[in-house]
Amino acid sequence: MAISRTPDSTALRHRKNIVGYTKKASVSGFNWLAPQFSTVGATTVDLKDITLTGDGVGNGGESLAILDEGGAPVGDPYVFWSKDVTGEENDCWFDFNEWAPITGVSFALGDGVMISAGDGINYTVAGEVPKVNVEFVTIDGFNFTGNPFPSDIDLQNIVLSGDGVGNGGESLAVLDEGGAPIGDPYVFWSKDVTGEENDCWFDFNEWVPITGVTIGGGDGVLLSAAAGVTVTIKVPYTM
Repeated sequence: MAISRTPDSTALRHRKNIVGYTKKASVSGFNWLAPQFSTVGATTVDLKDITLTGDGVGNGGESLAILDEGGAPVGDPYVFWSKDVTGEENDCWFDFNEWAPITGVSFALGDGVMISAGDGINYTVAGEVPKVNVEFVTIDGFNFTGNPFPSDIDLQNIVLSGDGVGNGGESLAVLDEGGAPIGDPYVFWSKDVTGEENDCWFDFNEWVPITGVTIGGGDGVLLSAAAGVTVTIKVPYTM
């Protein structure tokens, strides 16, 4: 079963790095995104590397909130605006309070953002193709993350480790563009039906290891776990 939503993307070699972009069309309302490129020469994602285009974009109707591990907005949202305070064209994210272009805001690969926009607005993420696995440690409860690579990943590319992991206490739901779960959640289990060690995601209903589930580049997932679980999202390609 494939639940990936393949974006419009391209990549090219730039010296020793591979750079590119991915473009997706928004749904009306909230849009969940796990940005798939790091800023060139860095291991983080800069807010300026996410841009919006489309009819009517830049009049204050689009906003972006960076989310913490539990999915709550970090600080005030940023507004996409087409003119700066001098009246010059300057399509970029603005500070909602000071009404000045945002600089110096970045976040880690695997972190999530929530874009509020109308239907059919294009949001583009550009930068350097990540070369290594993305890893983070959970907080207790819900953890919002996603596929931080510009390529589909198999569900089993998301691996959990830590004390007590694999006894049915961890679950994962793949999210649609608006942040709603697609189907039933999957459960991380340490043994298969034969009793053999098999740390992987299981079908909650049939209790068999999941195969054939892919997560599109930038698509989000909602992970439920105790605090202190190490999450590793394996890079899906070789470079």
